[in-house]
Amino acid sequence: MEIRQAQKQQLIEVLYIIRECSNQLVEKGVNFWSNSHADMEEISSDIEQGYVYVMVNNHVSIATVTLKPHATNQKVMTISRLAVFPAFQRKGLASMLISFGIDLAQKGNFTAMEGYSPLYDSNLAALLEKRGFERKGTLSPPSEKIGSIIFEKLL
Repeated sequence: MEIRQAQKQQLIEVLYIIRECSNQLVEKGVNFWSNSHADMEEISSDIEQGYVYVMVNNHVSIATVTLKPHATNQKVMTISRLAVFPAFQRKGLASMLISFGIDLAQKGNFTAMEGYSPLYDSNLAALLEKRGFERKGTLSPPSEKIGSIIFEKLL
């Protein structure tokens, strides 16, 4: 398996992986990713800027993550859209993508990483905490299913 920057022609693969993970969350009652046209444009832009990465197995993209400077603090790297195609989950691939992001952030002299987890996705929250991220708050009241927990890891 190899992690590399996504190319323009991989946009559909990235969207497909995210959609499949989104469907899993919806089945659990968590509406986090909408996969709207705006998402497609934003992801396409992020690919063009070199922020989107894919994990490839036998020439097939099986996971994706977006790693880019925070919108308001260029010393903080944001990790988002971490998604592993369902058939490849529970094999440590998400943890590998997080490690890749941490390494990239350290090499880029970022001082911290910030990530988000849906309020009701305890698996991702536990994974981020296991990797040394600390809870810093939420983006919306806990009564809203689309809210997020903000996580931070100092580097």
